Amino acid sequence: MGRKRKSKIEGELSFGAEFFSELAVQVLKSVPGARMRSFDHGGGLIARLMKGISHGGVNVRSTGDPVIYDVEVSADPMRNLHDLGLEVQKKLRGLVKRMTGRNAVVNLKISGSS
Repeated sequence: MGRKRKSKIEGELSFGAEFFSELAVQVLKSVPGARMRSFDHGGGLIARLMKGISHGGVNVRSTGDPVIYDVEVSADPMRNLHDLGLEVQKKLRGLVKRMTGRNAVVNLKISGSS
């Protein structure tokens, strides 16, 4: 019988904030009644870079564990807003954990209904 060799993997695996932002967009598109809102960045590109990466109504800080999301949505007034919020939070946390092994904190603001 041959001996098994231990394989060494060198290098670093990291995920960009843009990647995490795209995960949030996917989740928001999958939740019925949730619509993305836009943040007012005030100050342009420099302010955006200092606050984290934004994609519409999603702001992400991914420099540590957990990944921290600030998500702003408007909601269909026919949906139970509490249930909608919990669904977005649960789906996003689960997707981040499943795809990256990292934890996520999802701060969700429902800023209106339409």
